Amino acid sequence: MSNDVLQQELDSCLTEVEQVEKEIDQQLQVLAEKVDQGFMQMRELSNNAITVANEVVSNPKFAKGVLYAAAAISAVTGAFENVSAAKAHNKALDELMITKKQIAKAKIDSIGRLNEIVEHVLGRLEKLVDNEAAATYDLSKIDGNVWAMKLSNMDKTMSLYRATLYSKLLVDYIGAEYKAWLNGHQRSRLDRPTYLDCNKLINERLSERKNVEAEINNLFQSEGSSVTGTEVYKASDKHLFSAMLLYYGLIEDNKIKPLPKLGQSPIAGMIAENNLYQSYKKSASNMAIANFFSGGMIGFLVTVAFFFLEWLLFHWLDWAGWLEWILGIILGIIGLIIISCNSGRFRQIHENWVSNIYNEELQRQLDAAGYVEIYEPDLEKKNLVMEGVKGTLGGLISTFFG
Repeated sequence: MSNDVLQQELDSCLTEVEQVEKEIDQQLQVLAEKVDQGFMQMRELSNNAITVANEVVSNPKFAKGVLYAAAAISAVTGAFENVSAAKAHNKALDELMITKKQIAKAKIDSIGRLNEIVEHVLGRLEKLVDNEAAATYDLSKIDGNVWAMKLSNMDKTMSLYRATLYSKLLVDYIGAEYKAWLNGHQRSRLDRPTYLDCNKLINERLSERKNVEAEINNLFQSEGSSVTGTEVYKASDKHLFSAMLLYYGLIEDNKIKPLPKLGQSPIAGMIAENNLYQSYKKSASNMAIANFFSGGMIGFLVTVAFFFLEWLLFHWLDWAGWLEWILGIILGIIGLIIISCNSGRFRQIHENWVSNIYNEELQRQLDAAGYVEIYEPDLEKKNLVMEGVKGTLGGLISTFFG
């Protein structure tokens, strides 16, 4: 497909998805005002996605789209967090249900119409992404300027595809919520979508292997000058790459799985320049060091250091041998007792060290992959009897032990 034809197709898709986004924006604003502020966060994410896609598609000189989660997460206050009495909480939920049904009844037909439009646009963009992903390029035979133009086109397509996919997830979520509300339920079974959901779905669509570990191994160990569009997408798009890293080696608590060695290929070169790869690799190395210095190892090293300092002390004092031995044994026993009593602290130092390395890297990759913690209120009704029992027990405990 020529650059002009591709640009026309992207412009056409952008126009349609912007129309969808405007109506989604209006509905999310109403939902944020009348239901809860989590809808406002999703509105901000949607606006951000469309804004970036517009800039990337419309401006050929625009740098690679950065869709890091930018939704402001402020302290959300509302009836559900401030209600202390179970009766008031349940009454608030009943009143909210009435509002939800009114909104759903008025808007559910429009969501069905939006779904048809966004599915149509998404289908067109999926064809473009699939065509680019299936192509193979020998970089030793491609002019640098031509390749730069190709990367720019791929970035335009992916940015718009991701924004449209998020619109689709929002339409699906809002539609599911409306149906649940009309059936008398406070929420549907769908989770509130973020960019991470988009990047995970895109990676799955582009995947040529059975699992993410096989995909990572194939990507890192590629050889030769030929590359596929799929490899380029996954190596050059930081959001897709970060989502892969999350599901490859950060899903287990306090563990960072080591990455395979990079091969000798253009794809390996793209990965090596990726700051998210560099961050993950450094954290994995730091984790290996932290795992070696366990609580027991820290205690052992402290013990060795203590006895070495004790030896230096008596070597410097140059007292009588019998006195050095007696004092040395006494100090040694005291030192061992102190070190033994602090063994729990050594374990805690190690656990905190490991946890900090893991959490910092996890958060860095989550941010890059587009995850945002979307606020959700407490929508479960309170059992009045159980709340009364809790209150009584709390009062007794406060009376006797407060």
